[in-house]
Amino acid sequence: MSIVFSKPQKFTATVANIQQLNAITVKADFDLVEPKEINFVPGQFISLSVGNGLFRSYSICSDHKEKNKMSIVLTVAHNGAGSNYVKTLKQGDQVVFVGPSGRFTLAESLSSELLFMVTGTGIAPVISMLKKLIDTKSPAKICLYFGLKTDTNIFFADFLAECKRKLVYFNYVICVSNPTTAWKGPVGRITDFYKIYNVNAVQAYICGNPNMCTDVMKLLKDRGVSDDRIFHEKFTVSVNSN
Repeated sequence: MSIVFSKPQKFTATVANIQQLNAITVKADFDLVEPKEINFVPGQFISLSVGNGLFRSYSICSDHKEKNKMSIVLTVAHNGAGSNYVKTLKQGDQVVFVGPSGRFTLAESLSSELLFMVTGTGIAPVISMLKKLIDTKSPAKICLYFGLKTDTNIFFADFLAECKRKLVYFNYVICVSNPTTAWKGPVGRITDFYKIYNVNAVQAYICGNPNMCTDVMKLLKDRGVSDDRIFHEKFTVSVNSN
């Protein structure tokens, strides 16, 4: 069955919760007001109105079955328009966004091996994808490599542990490039640790820092993974403003 994408439309919503996931990352939960339901495909994003006619795009990280609510994750460690706007939000505030948009989704026909390579908030759309894979009781061999600058910035670890319990062949590796002395896990970039078991079967899903996406795509192609098996979403790198 072909994927059906809903036409993007304008939504109003209220802030249900703002959760600080770590010192630099926030999860924002919204209750929809009008329209009251959203139909999105795991992996899609919305464009949030952040004032002065500006919009910023954020991947949806909630469950696609929860049609009357929606969640996003973003970094608030800089002074960008989106970051500054979200830092002002509190429970009950009204927001406006347009969506759902984007074609970074699970393939219509899933392979027996799924490779996810993400950095930072690039894990957000993959959270929705993993929830879908749990729903469908996917029998695929699924490997997730999650890269972060420091172990103090780790988030969604509990959900990844839940995936390991609920998905038969799921494994994940959190890689830290600048760890504290307390970190006992892998040190380096995700490209230092990833494994492919079957080059001819793997489907790769890449999301996060654009430089990482470019590097990973080249590595995969050099290893013989065909273009039609590589799916990616390059996040925009925010520039600090004074």
